[in-house]
Amino acid sequence: MRTLSLFFLIICAFRLSAQVAEKPYIILIEMDDLNTYIQGYPAFPQATTPNLYAMEQNGTVFTNVHCVSPKCAPSRTSMLTGKDVTYTQVYDNTTYKCNDFRKNFNVIKGNEEVFTLPEYLKDSCGYYTYNIGKILHCYENYSDFDDATADACARQYSWNDEFVYVEDDIIDPIGDAENDGLYLLKWAHLNDTILPYMEDDVSVDQAIDFLQAFATEGTAITCGDPFFLALGIKKPHAPFYVPESFFSADYLDDFFADPYNKPYNDPYNAYPYNGLVMPPQPEPRWADYDSLGYMGKLFASTNEENQFAAYGDGLAVLPEIDPDLTDSERVQILNESQRANAILAYLAGVNLLDYELGRFFTELQSHPDIYNNCVIIITSDHGFSLGTKKHWGKYSMWEPDMQIPFIYIDMRDPVYQVCDKSVSHLDLFPTVLDMLDVPEPTFADGSRYLDGYSILPLVNNPNLHWERPALGTIRVKEAGGVLQEGSCFSQFSVRTNRFHLIRYATNNIPPDLECNEALSQLEYELYDVGEHRETDPNEWNNLWDDPEYAPVMQYLLQFLPDSSMYNRRAFSVDINAVNALPCMLPNNAKIKLKANLYDTTGVALGGAGYTFIWTNSLTGAISYGKTYAFNMLTVPPAVFSAQDHIMFYLDVIDNVSGARVAFNTRTFYINTANTPNATYTLLNDVPSLSTTVTDYTISGTYASTSWNFGDGTVLNNDLIPDTHHYAAAGVYPVKNYIAFGNGCSRVIKHNAILMREGEPEMQWTVYPNPASTDLHILFREHLTDATITVVNIMGQQCASEHIAGVLNDYTLDISALPAGTYLLEVRSGIHLLHKIFEVAR
Repeated sequence: MRTLSLFFLIICAFRLSAQVAEKPYIILIEMDDLNTYIQGYPAFPQATTPNLYAMEQNGTVFTNVHCVSPKCAPSRTSMLTGKDVTYTQVYDNTTYKCNDFRKNFNVIKGNEEVFTLPEYLKDSCGYYTYNIGKILHCYENYSDFDDATADACARQYSWNDEFVYVEDDIIDPIGDAENDGLYLLKWAHLNDTILPYMEDDVSVDQAIDFLQAFATEGTAITCGDPFFLALGIKKPHAPFYVPESFFSADYLDDFFADPYNKPYNDPYNAYPYNGLVMPPQPEPRWADYDSLGYMGKLFASTNEENQFAAYGDGLAVLPEIDPDLTDSERVQILNESQRANAILAYLAGVNLLDYELGRFFTELQSHPDIYNNCVIIITSDHGFSLGTKKHWGKYSMWEPDMQIPFIYIDMRDPVYQVCDKSVSHLDLFPTVLDMLDVPEPTFADGSRYLDGYSILPLVNNPNLHWERPALGTIRVKEAGGVLQEGSCFSQFSVRTNRFHLIRYATNNIPPDLECNEALSQLEYELYDVGEHRETDPNEWNNLWDDPEYAPVMQYLLQFLPDSSMYNRRAFSVDINAVNALPCMLPNNAKIKLKANLYDTTGVALGGAGYTFIWTNSLTGAISYGKTYAFNMLTVPPAVFSAQDHIMFYLDVIDNVSGARVAFNTRTFYINTANTPNATYTLLNDVPSLSTTVTDYTISGTYASTSWNFGDGTVLNNDLIPDTHHYAAAGVYPVKNYIAFGNGCSRVIKHNAILMREGEPEMQWTVYPNPASTDLHILFREHLTDATITVVNIMGQQCASEHIAGVLNDYTLDISALPAGTYLLEVRSGIHLLHKIFEVAR
């Protein structure tokens, strides 16, 4: 009996402990107009946000997150209410009711039931909610704040307390006087003394004061509750008026300076960089814009680009730049310099926000009791385009406007990881509630209120099978009561792990602006971006009218508001090749495929109760079952010889409802005649320690190419590199990697021999290669006072050892290195040696 009583005593004590477990502090940091030009994201190779990057190392970085709408009011409203734009009916900033947030929701609109995340945390989860800066739109009016009640603990609506400081009256007149930009896109670098008067500096000061007060007085200042702190950072929102110390040295202050220093990297593919790397452009330039339809060009909003294109011609006197240039060439350089300056001003705003976040994070870390028990979510309301498709700004549905940074950090269990699954802003609200293990709000009739889904399963397993298409919506506002094109019907974006669909609807038959759904014309864009942005990351190849992608279109359209899968997660299904396949399938190849089906939580399903339907792009054959065997001999010879790939489609149908619950497609490459090959020559310039790739030709069908210059420099693009400069003399293996076919690659290698007179080439060997625990280095000649360094493919130093004495052979411990490709560098006197080696696990 004593043993049994002790058991129940332990159980009760455990339950009591669980009931009083400390709730985490929640910090939401939301930037304004921030795209993915930050460290930790691949969009921009020169991103420098060290403070943000340091915090990323504690959490999950989501690289495929899309906003609900690329405009402040609709995006912020949906994110904070957890409801899609179709429900909120907040489509733009001007029709948003600023003076009273709740007036946006009423019986007439049919959206009278509404919750906000801070409101629910305050009223149902026992949190003190504090808003600093811009979180909801019209924050300067204390948005959704009950200022009629003096008692912070008794307030209604979203916030117990709110702090607002707006810089416009101080900063804008100064910036306007110093404006270096255009009428439509302003920027200026201001004196650093202005920093304490800037909105973000004041807001972060207030956040720091709050942390200090809470650390001293605890929940006595938060109504006895843990806190939810929402910190809004205004930058890099335009105008780009930023203190000068945050500007890059590449910024061109004086267009008439001699010599003229281009602020942009020139040539575009030069490395090491000699200026700002501009956003990539297709060849010919603006081909992506020129291929757009009527509605696509409408949303490209080219007014800013037209001003850039007219800048040089508008100058009374042209700077010389170079005496050998024509006036037309000078004008092009001036125009591109202005574009680069605009981007550098935007990036100065990014640098400023990182500085401010660094101040906040430093203060947060100085209070371990808070820091080690907090959940931090970092995001932006939407992105910002910097010249994509002639578009500057926001309010388009291409990736630069729709894609946003999203970082989830739980300091109770800090783990760095990256997740590239599709996620929506709507998922924020349910994720926070899931993290707290509290029930979601419901409508009065008991039905589910939230439109998003918790992404904690992805935090727990970033590789979880997950199919949650992110829906984006735009509707153009009327101007002064006059209809505008695109104002009658919503325009939609659907983004999955791999594909991006955009559907436009005109008001009528253009140019008629009257609303007529029967005469409205639909226009589409479909991009195969790639699950890891490896296929068409710049959205240059519109596939909407390609018959091969018709099944993809049909699948994606069902996630629109008028369709069966609106705001729903789908099952996911993988298509796996059972048999080993050659790089390019011959005409007699046999392909064996198998389907693996997973439900919305990522749990594998056996397949009972579902029908699996297989089709392909080259024949009319239809097959059924979880497994599928296809013989290439069934493809007509004329078709086979004319094609370089075959696409297989898999539909999964629920036998009871008849609904399509999952879809996938997979491409295999065929015909050995399409095997790629490349040739090139290296022009080595010993005095300048540089090499130039010339006479580059590539044939056949390939997915991508990349270059490794043997000194840690890796260029992952399809461009022919410009002249590459080395830091020291030596022999460097230059390799061109070609990815092609069914997971294959080939390497074309030449050595850049850059040995000055009297500098003999050193013979040395590295083995085994690949290696797992030890790497043996053997030199034919003795070296002295050598430094051995290991660098990964990102250019990051992984290990370094110095050997002061004589070096003939050496064993390097590589057991701590993850599997991958590395550069081994040995420096000794006049010698600089490089070899590539692989680590296999």
